[in-house]
Amino acid sequence: MRNIYFFCVIASLLFGNYEYMFPNDTLLKVAVFCSADDKASEQFKTIAYNLGKQLGLHNCGLITGGSRTGLMKEVVDGYVSTAQCFDNLYGVMPQILEHYNVHHHAIPQENLKWVETLHTRLALFHELSDIVVVLPGGFGTLHELMDFIVHNQFDLDKKQIILINPQNYWDHLLLQFKVMVEHNLVSSRHLAHIVIVTSEHECIEKLLSQEVCSQEYGLASYYWEHS
Repeated sequence: MRNIYFFCVIASLLFGNYEYMFPNDTLLKVAVFCSADDKASEQFKTIAYNLGKQLGLHNCGLITGGSRTGLMKEVVDGYVSTAQCFDNLYGVMPQILEHYNVHHHAIPQENLKWVETLHTRLALFHELSDIVVVLPGGFGTLHELMDFIVHNQFDLDKKQIILINPQNYWDHLLLQFKVMVEHNLVSSRHLAHIVIVTSEHECIEKLLSQEVCSQEYGLASYYWEHS
């Protein structure tokens, strides 16, 4: 990686392209939630790898669950294939897994965060990230997604959530959200910070555009009293 960087410096000096002389500041710190199960489909693995690759290419920070298995592995593998450095690559893992050697070894030791509880783990994701991307996953991914949705609902943490929905993976969850709105138990405006895309390419476009939702929500909107 260092050799590639020095090659870019030399090329910049020779050809007058100073854009690549020094790394840019980190654009965004992106938390990616996804499955750590190796049984995930090859299509999902490819999407995860390409997402990580694009995040590294655009000099974003990356925060994952830290595993070297499943879609988590693919995201980190893609990231390290293009990132200029790994200073903004983090893994946040439950301490109960520490002795199983399942953490991704590309994550710098000082950036591998071992936590005692899943509540602490989520709090650290909130602290480290600017934006959230959700890939296909299981109960853990759902736990993380719902935590960020509720924090947005209560105006505790305004972070854009991008949900990647390949092969209609999340369709039934999105249908349940629609049912909640139809029964007046969730306001549609509280779903405004969830952006639905179908591919990693569309995700990167949305992420880099940094579109900000201006709708009123949180406690000031009295969502439990008004439609």
